[in-house]
Amino acid sequence: MLLHESVRLALIRAFQVLPPRQRAALILHDVLDWTAKEVAAMLETTVPAINSALQRARASIGRPDAPAPGSGSLDKDKAEAVARFVRAWETGNFDQFVSMLA
Repeated sequence: MLLHESVRLALIRAFQVLPPRQRAALILHDVLDWTAKEVAAMLETTVPAINSALQRARASIGRPDAPAPGSGSLDKDKAEAVARFVRAWETGNFDQFVSMLA
């Protein structure tokens, strides 16, 4: 249950403060442990672009003025997306998890 809540909060934080490409790069690289080269191929971009997206994403997540998970409400579409990501994570359906990011 603790892992479920941790994953859910991390995804909420990513959805609250990151644009889609940064969110995908951060989750694929830092959570799923893909290489920058693998992430670049998945997102059809370059390794330097992914490294830049990762740097910006980490800075945004760490900003003191960024909303804390649960402090703001997600709109209905984002809340449903977080729920789908968590279900895919819990069931071990990483193909679905990755395809949602792409």
